Amino acid sequence: MIREILLILFLVLGCAAQAQSVAKIGTTEYTSFNAAVDAAADGDTVVLTADCEIASQVNISKNITISLGDYILTNTSSASNVIFVSEEGTLTINGNEGGIYHTQSTGCNLIFVYGNLILNGGHIVSNMANLGVVACYNSSFTMNGGSVENLCSAEGAVINNSNENNAVYLRSAEFKATTGRICSNMDAVFNYNTKGQSVIINDDVVIEGALWANPVTAYSSIPDGHLIYYLSKKSSTSSNVVNLYDKTCTSLVVTDGYKFQSPVSFTASASSYSRKMTNAWGTLCLPFSIDVEKSSVECYDITAVQDGELTLSLYTTSVPAGTPVIVKKIDETQNGITIVGVENSKVCTAPIAPETSDACLYGCFSDNEIVNDTENSYYFIANDMFYSAARAASVPSYRAYFTLANTNSVSQSWSPSSTFNIAIGESELTSVRPDAKSSASIDLNNIVEIRTLNGMLVDELQSGVNMVKQADGIWHKICLKK
Repeated sequence: MIREILLILFLVLGCAAQAQSVAKIGTTEYTSFNAAVDAAADGDTVVLTADCEIASQVNISKNITISLGDYILTNTSSASNVIFVSEEGTLTINGNEGGIYHTQSTGCNLIFVYGNLILNGGHIVSNMANLGVVACYNSSFTMNGGSVENLCSAEGAVINNSNENNAVYLRSAEFKATTGRICSNMDAVFNYNTKGQSVIINDDVVIEGALWANPVTAYSSIPDGHLIYYLSKKSSTSSNVVNLYDKTCTSLVVTDGYKFQSPVSFTASASSYSRKMTNAWGTLCLPFSIDVEKSSVECYDITAVQDGELTLSLYTTSVPAGTPVIVKKIDETQNGITIVGVENSKVCTAPIAPETSDACLYGCFSDNEIVNDTENSYYFIANDMFYSAARAASVPSYRAYFTLANTNSVSQSWSPSSTFNIAIGESELTSVRPDAKSSASIDLNNIVEIRTLNGMLVDELQSGVNMVKQADGIWHKICLKK
């Protein structure tokens, strides 16, 4: 008898669990998401009240809103277009941390739009898309928040160049993104707008991945610091446009404050970078080769480390792409620096890793957080000196930092200094004279810069060793006896 009662209770509780509400329209509750959408009238809002599933394709031919809140809506259907918005339909999605997810191994368009889509919040995420996580045909997509994410991590995923596996796919569709995040290991936006539809992506939108265009003029505006990729036998004269036919760019302008990201290397006919820099010394790392003669800084590498002092060596011709350097303004009265790239420079996709040395200099193409650990001390530059990152410090894009091992493998007694001064090394000097007045190779009237051994700029020759630079750019070491 007891066994029969328990069985009845189990069946009753099981039925109650199966009947749990997952969505509601007003005060009416529904046990499945599909049922709620089917019941929605024009202008209704479907509110999720629990995590739930999309069991089969959802067709929207009216004006409805889905409010995700913090709940997850997971696709378990085999539909190729999971949420289909017809020409007569307008779908608005609101949400906080909730989202619509596709995690199956087969691809689909999570939201396919012929009508209108408005994303105000929530996350639209897929690990495998057909055309795109969101695909739009002859339609309108307005993004005021939230995210669209393609998590496909297929080997060799770079720029797509094809109608598959994009985050946002546009074909003759209008798109305006005011804020939010669009990310992909391949194309963040595949824009195939041959009819001239408006595509506007504001600066507040975070883009991770490539912006593809066909034609090259398919974007009305994009955030600063981003590149547009296209494929054609015709070249473009616009800045930051990369032709994948021959992997060339007429003009690359790297913008300070925005990270550099390109899944492919290419050749830039011309390249440039500028930023505000009030101190005499700074650091730099750029994706193109630096023409030191045309730039407003001198570029140095670290060649030696002593207690509290770094010795630097000057780059006299060019700095290879992706190489981190320490820089000094040529004109210290200027509040900024301007860098010019070598003509037809090969642009790299990531900074060059340092070779093993006393001080390993690392470059950044995006903001980087550093802090000392048990093995290494990390150093960032500020006010013309390097300081130990005893606490977390931020290294912005296109800067560099260096590390020192906390122990010496031979003596085991090495303890890195907390700060480092900068000294110009002797390796770049062309002459050493015991007395400046007796030197035949140095024209004292043609000296344009004088520095002490620790790099301090002075107005006149000092007693002892001086580092002097002549108008021809050659440095000399002078020992002045007074």
